[in-house]
Amino acid sequence: GASLNGLDALMRMKFGGHVGHLFYLATGEDNNELQFNREFIGCTPERLFQVKDRGDERIVTSEALAGTRIRGLTPNADAELLQELLSSKKDMLENEITGNFIMDALKELEANGWLDKRSPEFFVESSDDENKSHTGRFFVRRLRHLQHICQTFEGRLSKNA
Repeated sequence: GASLNGLDALMRMKFGGHVGHLFYLATGEDNNELQFNREFIGCTPERLFQVKDRGDERIVTSEALAGTRIRGLTPNADAELLQELLSSKKDMLENEITGNFIMDALKELEANGWLDKRSPEFFVESSDDENKSHTGRFFVRRLRHLQHICQTFEGRLSKNA
């Protein structure tokens, strides 16, 4: 039968209407040719990480996205589901645990010299937009069919990174 490599599958996801952050990893190179025998692809609603230039700094950003509800069919139903999500101790704890995992990873990068020392935390206050509802450092990312509790984290890459 016909074979499908990861990049082809990724392009199908991209142009097939998948909403989210696409990623692709392939193992090593052999004579400057990608090895397609080991590939990892996916599409996730959260940003695993992103590196951007901000002036003369390079900033790495990640998100903790955990705790989910469907979107309501009416504005009132949507608001009720949002309130249910934000008042759920289980969902808030799930997001807190995910956020702690990301914080630990950023602290490890900092300890190994990949990130500049930061004070006091890595949390980011997110900008307002129509798809987010805020509650403290947490916000809700509202997608077409789902809404998720989210936190954003960032660190400044060191000059050696």
